[in-house]
Amino acid sequence: MILVTKHIIPTFFAFLATWVIFTATPFFRLNGLYPQVDTQIIYLHSVCGLMFIYFSGKLVFNKYELKHLNHPLIIIPFALAILGIVSSLFAKSLNGSLAGSLQVGQGVFWYFDLTIILIVFSQVSQIRFSRVLLFVNLMIITFIVSFFTFFPHWKGIPVSFYYFTDYLCFYGVLSFILFTTLTKKTYLNILAFIILGFYISILENRAAMLFWGTTLIAGITYYILNSVNISFKNKNISKVLFSDSMFVFLVFFLSLLMLFSSLYFWSSDFNLPKNIKDTLLDAPVVRGKIIENSLYSLDNFKNLLIGNGWGNTPSLLLENMNSWQYDELRLGYNLHFHTHNELVEHIISLGIFGGILFLIFIFYIFRASKSFSFESKLGWFLFFKITCFWFLWTGTFTLFAVVLSCFIITKTRQNKYFIFLNQNSRTKNNIFALMFLFIGLFLFYGAYITYASTKTNSMLKYSKIINGKNDSNSKNKECLAFYDNFNRGGLVLDRFLHGYSSHLFTLDIENVDDNALYVFYQLQCKANNIIKEGIASSSLLNTSMQADTNFYYKFGKTQLGINYIEKNYNNWLEKALMMSKDMPNRGDLIMPFLSYAINSNKSEDAVKICKKSVKGIEAMCDLISANEILAYNNIGKEEIKKAIFLINKAINKGIFNEIVYGFWFNQEERIFEFWGLKGIPLSPDILFLISNKEKKQLEQLIQQSYE
Repeated sequence: MILVTKHIIPTFFAFLATWVIFTATPFFRLNGLYPQVDTQIIYLHSVCGLMFIYFSGKLVFNKYELKHLNHPLIIIPFALAILGIVSSLFAKSLNGSLAGSLQVGQGVFWYFDLTIILIVFSQVSQIRFSRVLLFVNLMIITFIVSFFTFFPHWKGIPVSFYYFTDYLCFYGVLSFILFTTLTKKTYLNILAFIILGFYISILENRAAMLFWGTTLIAGITYYILNSVNISFKNKNISKVLFSDSMFVFLVFFLSLLMLFSSLYFWSSDFNLPKNIKDTLLDAPVVRGKIIENSLYSLDNFKNLLIGNGWGNTPSLLLENMNSWQYDELRLGYNLHFHTHNELVEHIISLGIFGGILFLIFIFYIFRASKSFSFESKLGWFLFFKITCFWFLWTGTFTLFAVVLSCFIITKTRQNKYFIFLNQNSRTKNNIFALMFLFIGLFLFYGAYITYASTKTNSMLKYSKIINGKNDSNSKNKECLAFYDNFNRGGLVLDRFLHGYSSHLFTLDIENVDDNALYVFYQLQCKANNIIKEGIASSSLLNTSMQADTNFYYKFGKTQLGINYIEKNYNNWLEKALMMSKDMPNRGDLIMPFLSYAINSNKSEDAVKICKKSVKGIEAMCDLISANEILAYNNIGKEEIKKAIFLINKAINKGIFNEIVYGFWFNQEERIFEFWGLKGIPLSPDILFLISNKEKKQLEQLIQQSYE
């Protein structure tokens, strides 16, 4: 009891951290892009910032032995945080990488949070009574969160969390793992595992259920082999099959298997095959395609070693997928904000170094679990198999950290690695205290980054922008002066611009008033400014580019459209050039600009794009090159032959099958819906980039060249 009293503050912090999920309830939500997540991130970073300051004070007063820091489960998360800072320094958006994605919050701050939770809680969780309290606490949390996930706002109680149940599997698995630290009786652990299986079955999470079943088979195999080993006195087979290294390899292999499923079942440039869609293979193949496209980002030495920084998964997918995958994988505005695989997420964010560190981290978790029982290790095996298919939210992350802290047992003997931590000294204590104080303040900064994003989002409204129009003092000010990008790549603006422009282009032209256009112009102006600064995410670049494209197709034939394009043409060109450099696989997004350029006597700009290696515009570029040759006044037979050769190449590459993007914006053409892979065999001048007349002229030109 004396020990519990001594650790009352760490115990208090432990309970504070585990209840982070309750800040997702409506009462605590802020008006951010993702109100269920924003307050959780702010709360987590703030609590962990306080913990760093508290721990700094313990070091100053020599109330903590530094040797407790000398544990791989503490050192590795800290190393991942430092590696994340290095990677962030090379990312487009520093704060964006430090904070991670808006939807999850997995980033540099996340790993500093994990580090301090493990440091502080590991001293508490070694006491069995504390673990019992944590287990009871975790069971209460699991019950409340599960109940209000299934029955949000039950009987009018203002409590709800997420509107899907998949994430709850982590609550069940972590509860089981924590239970295995309370008893070494195998039959009780087996019973708990069976109860876990029942819990997972009601979540309708097929992947988690499959992994639970395979883990059960692994456990049964282990016990059978152990029985056989007793008879034959040979434990080599069991040692190999159930070693820490084998479990780590299986986690890696499962990730690899998902990648190969994509390469095998969805290898074409078209939609997900019909024989795969809506089957058991659907989810793993789709996740494999997400993994595949995200890994394409490791295309240079820097990215291979230290990654792209945290929170860039949507942009990486946008840059590397083709148009078919883009249409198949996006969820409305959203692309997937996570690869759904923790190992791959670490590799694309922190490079090979990050991936290796994460695997080593898993290895030491398996090794530490043996301090309690094989069932503990089996629980972690199930946990990391699920992370190959799903990811941790902020609420489940803190539970993971608290449960993991139970497995950090400090050795009494001195460690031969990082020997400077083996003994305390005034100088070392003060250095570490100062470092941890700085990290604590750094986490408060992380909380403020998320808070600033929520405040910006709350101000980014139609009425607020219109008020700026009527403000005489704002005439000479910058567009959207109130918008604080906070060096996050324009994430908040991206979402609003996409939604607003999509609405604007569905209106009939006569219903678009000056205020509606003013709001659009302000949003595009701010987007262009962020893009010119070179800190925009690929998603914002794409959204702004498509807004220009859609404006052209919607209003291009009107004076309004002509004036807009003339005024904004250079911005459109710069964005097209930027996309051709950063998104060479997405020629489909650049094609409308090429179409406008070649039809508006701006072929020289189109040629600039064509000089870059952009996939999907090869046929159009051959046609542009031919047009460039034929545009000269005096050309000889050789030039004509070359032009005809290029036209023929364009035809063979499918230029006649290029569909006009945005034809559906015109009212009279909205009746065409759900066109097939090759378009609709009606109204070719509406649907196809090359009109019937142009097609005949090109075909006649080719025919005459053979006569």
